[in-house]
Amino acid sequence: MLKKLTVFILAAAMTFSLFGCGQSSEEKTTEQSTEQTQEEAPSETPAEETVEEQPEDTEEQPENAEEQPEDTEKQPEDTEEQSAEQSTEEGAFEKMSLTNLAGDEIDKTIFEGHDLTVINVWATSCKPCLSEMPELAKLSDEYEQNGGQVQIIGLCTDLVDMDANRVDSQIELANQIVELTGADYTHLVPDDEMLNFLMENIIGVPTTFFVDSQGKEVGESVIGARDQAAWQEEINNRLAMLEK
Repeated sequence: MLKKLTVFILAAAMTFSLFGCGQSSEEKTTEQSTEQTQEEAPSETPAEETVEEQPEDTEEQPENAEEQPEDTEKQPEDTEEQSAEQSTEEGAFEKMSLTNLAGDEIDKTIFEGHDLTVINVWATSCKPCLSEMPELAKLSDEYEQNGGQVQIIGLCTDLVDMDANRVDSQIELANQIVELTGADYTHLVPDDEMLNFLMENIIGVPTTFFVDSQGKEVGESVIGARDQAAWQEEINNRLAMLEK
């Protein structure tokens, strides 16, 4: 009997001991898990702080975007200033002050009283120039007889030296050509400024310009010689431009 009781007590003691170890192991496992969770948790906080800081940078971008149109708005102002300068700048014929073959001073007032002036640029050594001068002479006479709505004048390029001084021998030659061709309308002698204009704006002679009563150019210049009918058509086209 005593032996059985001793065995029972030992068995109970072992059971209690095993139960206690199991509970302790579970508690330790739970504590370890809790500690790991607590150690990992702080790493989420910086991520949240970073996310909250991003909108601050995003809000600054519209401010920069609003500044860009200011640069764009300045461009039309510059364009308007350039257009104003171009529109107010006088052309070569609007400010010209030249002499004719006789040496008389001629300025832009020569254009007044005529709706259109045909300025034929020629040279004494240019055969096409000389061949069309009789045709221009006929037109000049017709317009003069019909009230002078259109006038024709000549501008001879080779009557001066490199310093724009008149060359007497060339002036005499030009007078002879005028007499032979019948082109007895006004012929002008270029100065240095006019020569520069011609060098920049024509590629050869003859070249013909058309200007209004103020000396402003009307339409494009014409390169090359024409007969009377072709010149009449060119003149009519320029007169139509003035009516618009």
